[in-house]
Amino acid sequence: MVNGFIESVVEALEREDHIEIRGFGTFKVVERAPRIGRNPRTGAAVKIAGRKAPTFKSSKELQVRVNGENAENKGLGDKKDALW
Repeated sequence: MVNGFIESVVEALEREDHIEIRGFGTFKVVERAPRIGRNPRTGAAVKIAGRKAPTFKSSKELQVRVNGENAENKGLGDKKDALW
């Protein structure tokens, strides 16, 4: 079941779809711009090509729970049912 879920998320990200799981977080693909970096060993400038990168942003409900905070003090009182 877990492998099926992960595969579904990966396939959706390949299509650049936005995936939101209420009370958990959001997966999406962002475009990273090309930039100039530095070789840490030599200090020489290195061109870094633009690319796409998968990202995850946790929901407020998840952040509150992980930090052991009170949901009412974080303005989540209306969504208390969404907390675990």
